[in-house]
Parts: sequence; C-alpha cells; structure tokens
Amino acid sequence: MKHHESIWTLETDSEKKYPALNGNIRTDILIIGAGITGITAAWKLMHSDKTIVVIDSKQIGSGTTGYSTANLYMPTQVFINVLKRKFDETVVNKVLASRNYAINFIENTILANKINCQFIRRPLYLFAANKKSNQLLYKEVAHFLKAGVNIDLIKAPNEFPLPIHYTQAAVLPNQARFNPLCYLKALASLLTENSVDIYENTAAIKIIEEKNEVIVYTDQNNIIRAKKMIIATHIPKGINKTHFLAYPYRSYAIAVKLKQDDYPMGHFWDLGDPFYSISTHNIGSSKLNFMIFSGYHHKTGHPQHNHQSHYDNIKRYILRYFDVQSFEYGWSAQHYQSADGLPYIGLASNTARHTYISTAYHTDGLVYGTVGGIILADLLLEKVNPWESIYNSNRFTPLASSKRFIKENTKVLCDYVKGHLDAVESKTFENVPNNQGEIVKIKNKKCAVYRDANSKLHVVSAICSHLYCVVKWNDAEKSWDCPCHGSRFTVEGTVIEGPALMPLKKIEVKN
Repeated sequence: MKHHESIWTLETDSEKKYPALNGNIRTDILIIGAGITGITAAWKLMHSDKTIVVIDSKQIGSGTTGYSTANLYMPTQVFINVLKRKFDETVVNKVLASRNYAINFIENTILANKINCQFIRRPLYLFAANKKSNQLLYKEVAHFLKAGVNIDLIKAPNEFPLPIHYTQAAVLPNQARFNPLCYLKALASLLTENSVDIYENTAAIKIIEEKNEVIVYTDQNNIIRAKKMIIATHIPKGINKTHFLAYPYRSYAIAVKLKQDDYPMGHFWDLGDPFYSISTHNIGSSKLNFMIFSGYHHKTGHPQHNHQSHYDNIKRYILRYFDVQSFEYGWSAQHYQSADGLPYIGLASNTARHTYISTAYHTDGLVYGTVGGIILADLLLEKVNPWESIYNSNRFTPLASSKRFIKENTKVLCDYVKGHLDAVESKTFENVPNNQGEIVKIKNKKCAVYRDANSKLHVVSAICSHLYCVVKWNDAEKSWDCPCHGSRFTVEGTVIEGPALMPLKKIEVKN
C-alpha cells in the first residue's frame, strides 16, 4: 500500500506549474492558500475590478483538499440532531441550504467551463447496526424530513447495495462526488487567463495588518502589500482567537481494489462507534475503480494514539465485509472542529479591518470550503450573503460553545504543561532507532530527533514555533505534530500545515 498519497494525484487534466513569487508586489486582494476555499473565493472575485493574487506554500490543492475523500453532500458529520441542540431550526435549515447551494455551485461551474473532473450525482446512504445507532439514524431522518429534504428509509434489503449487516438504513438521493484536484487545477488555469496571479512554493512567514493595508512577508524575503486579505489555510496562520475555538483532529483513509469488479455507486455512512465513511470512485480517463474507507478521528499530536494502528483498524473493518484484491493507497488528513459545530467565516477578529478567514469545517471541508469562498467573496465585494450571519467568525454562542471550549482548552493547557514537564524519551541520540523519532534532552533543551533509514540524524527544536508547546512524533507520517493547535512539521522542521508561520529551529549535530 502506498502511504501518504491520495488517489486524486493519479491523474489531473492540468500539470501546469506556477512560479514562486520573486519580488515585492501590491494587490487589491491577497489570498493565502490555494485549496478549495481560496480558489473558490478567487473565482467569485475574478470578474470584479480588483487585482487578485493567490499564494500557496506548496502547490494548488496539496493541503487538505487534495487529501479529502472527494464527497459532496448536504448533511454534516456534526449530526443535525446535535446542531439542533445548539441552534434553532432556522439556523440549521440555513446550514443545509448553504451546503446544497455549494454543491450546485460546483456542478454549475464544472458544466459551464467543461471541466473534466469526474463529477457525478449519486446517493448518500446512512446505515445503523445496533440500537444506539438506530436512534441516531431515526433522529437524522426526522430532522431532514422536517427541513423538506428528500430522504427515505430503506424497506427492502436489496435496496441497500453493500454486503454489510444493518438493522436500519436510509438513502438521500442527488448528492455528488468529483476529483477535487482536477477541479482546482482547471479553475486555477482559468483564473490566470483572467489576470489572477498565482504563486506556488511561496509561504507567508509574517503577517501585519496596518490601518490601510496588510503586509505579508514571504519565505523568500519578498513583501506583498494588499488592501484586503483572505487567509484560506484551513486554520488561520499566526495568532488568532479561532485557535482556541477550533480544535485539530486527524482522520485516516484507505483506497482498495476489490477482487470482483462490483463497486456500488454511492457514498455510505456507518453510524456506529467508530464512525466509518465508505465511497466508490472512478479515477481518470482509464476509469480505475476504487473503494475508499475512512474514519478514526483523533486529536492531532496525541501520542497515546498509535497512528499506524488506525490504518490497521480500518483494514480489519474492510476485510470483515469485502473481498479485497489489494490495498492501494493510505493517507490521512487534518480537520478542525469548532466549539459550537459550525465553521467560522468572516473578519479575522472584532478589530480586524482587512483580514478575513474561513475555518473549522470538521470533515465536511469540500462543501464548507466552497461556502466559505462564496461568503468571503461577497463580503469583500460588499454584497449581501444569506448565510453570512450564521457562520459569522465573531459570533458569540456561549451556550453552544462553552462545554467544548472548556474541555478542549483544558486539554491544550495539560498538553502544554505535560510536554514541558514530562521526562524525555531518551537522553542521548544513540538510543534513537532507525526510522523513528524521539524527544531527546540535550543541554537542558528538548530536541526533536529523527534517525532515518541510513542512520542519519535530523535534529530540530521540539518547541513548536506557534505557541511553544512540545511537539510529538507521528509514526505513520514521519512528522512532528503539535498537540496544542495542530501545527505539523517535517523531520527537517519545515511547516507542513497548521497555524505556525516559522519552521522548527534546526540544531546542528555530528552524525
């Protein structure tokens, strides 16, 4: 099985590369992040009279968008019955309406621009196998019906296309899937044809909002000055209050080929504990068939979770029900869960004038990312958006947020203190085995030490450059992950994702 590679990289219509920024520039609107949110916002802004620049620290769609499961659906994995305990019916109905609008927006954009990205409408099935999950399913169905959503309980066994035992199931028609990388790269090409400048391999390392503009310093010593800025990096870079309101989690996916070429068309939610998402996909012009299984959410950087074991658990689930020819791809992705269950979209803070954010999508990012891009574009163009208020990034929802806020930030405090007080895993570099990372204390400093397959040491500071928590080793992805706010770093200290702007400090040692 190929690790750390999603199936969306197998084929895209455009392999076009974009340059790194070379020189200082000015623009009306700067968008940091070329994932689904940033590219959607740029697309909506394209025909305005504004100059637009998009930058990304890596390549278009190489973040969470490119490691999604590519499903587009109206429901949310913060289940509707949970949202209804936090918000009134009007808010929940607007959430469903905004997500349905986003799916239609994607479809219409694809059709209007003849984008080849394997978009197809197909059903979403929810199924339960015990009393507890039965109750959850019935609640979800009741809420959907009340909101006027077309959903039906399955009455005959032959109506459910998976060989998995269930006690109750329901089907929601007309949901969708696509190849998100093909979609984004096609839009990016069209954006550049319409005078939008895109720069890859251009990381923001310092962001300053002044009275009349935003100033961004890049990793290549360039300066970007913008009248307005969208931070579309999954979680805002730098320091932002949403870091205390949006909590980092990782989940895992495996793509398999089956022995028999029988891939039921659809997307399936196993409402048990643990929750599993199952979907089928045809990739590229060769129409390679895959079935994707995903699940096992856990807090980022928590070492009590053996990352590799989650892949093993998903494999056991798959083999229980399916005849597998081969396990083809395995990857994981990060998502942020908000305190009250809804994303934060709008101005970066109550005092911000020029900086906008969109974050905390849970595992519903392709649809919420599209919603976020649409709303932010409307805000910058001073257009009224029907969903702006429910996702307002500066909303105050103490009843809906307080329990999760206290629980998660208590964990962060414990992680911070524990990381600094804990005994280190080793006191010498010599004890670190090949292909493994450990925290080693040298001269009173905590070092993140990785020894590669050739016994070469890679040593960086173990103190996260964001808010100074101690990073933890991720055995499955060979990365250093921060348990506090989800920043992740390579063994060389380079930022992979998260709010950190700067890399981990390198420490020179003799191998």
